[in-house]
Amino acid sequence: MEDNEAFQDELLALESIYPSCLLPISEKSYTYTLSIPDSRVHLNLQFPIEYPDSPPIVLDAYGIDKALAEDVLLSVATGDVCIFSYIDLLKELVDIETEQEVMQNEHKKQVESEKDSPVMLDKNQYVAKTPETHQEEWKPSFDWKESQAINDRKSTFAAHATRVHSPEEVQKALEELYMNKKVAKANHNMVAYRVISQRGNVIQDNDDDGESAAGSRMGHLLTMMDAENVFVCVSRWFGGTHIGPDRFKHINSTAREAVLLTGAAPEQKKGNDDKKKKKHR
Repeated sequence: MEDNEAFQDELLALESIYPSCLLPISEKSYTYTLSIPDSRVHLNLQFPIEYPDSPPIVLDAYGIDKALAEDVLLSVATGDVCIFSYIDLLKELVDIETEQEVMQNEHKKQVESEKDSPVMLDKNQYVAKTPETHQEEWKPSFDWKESQAINDRKSTFAAHATRVHSPEEVQKALEELYMNKKVAKANHNMVAYRVISQRGNVIQDNDDDGESAAGSRMGHLLTMMDAENVFVCVSRWFGGTHIGPDRFKHINSTAREAVLLTGAAPEQKKGNDDKKKKKHR
């Protein structure tokens, strides 16, 4: 399958969003194990040489009925790469997702009772996006961290992230970021945030800004990183060439880097602790 460009692109995109979810059993027979994140479900799949024109075959299914897994696969196999959509649909069907949904509904009721509601992110509402309000020299009040830019086929991706502690701060941070002339000129500014309220509730939201599914994947990334009190924006300056699933790899990579720079994720905190321990040795 090394010569199958569509499959290789899909593998890269999957690895950036769901690391190690699709691992080879035998590359000679094109068989892989697909593990559904946050669940006990995993399947053994065989990919035909003609993939994605021909759908994968479910060889074995664990934690879910094989016939059901086959039906779900056929529903998403439409001649295009389909594993990400397949994962999403299976996640909705497994028992653990049902339990999580119950917990989320209970959590939602708690949030509503405390009036902790997410800021609905829609860049069209920001006056700061208009040319006359851009600052020639950007002087932010938030402590912004910026990722390294990624250039791929004339498109450039870069992320900005900062710590926030309330939905109101999210609003102010986004408005301030749009005062940056370079950010404001980006073709897409995908955003996501995750805030922990004083009562311990999670408040989060995201926006694609025209890059379909990018915002929700960034929101999922923040959840997977267990990031707290952080807002992140990934800007894309489009160069005229479509780069397929690789764009999601770049979006997640730059977002992760910027969030880690803020210290909002446990793995960054752990890294800082390890450095302190080494200094004391």
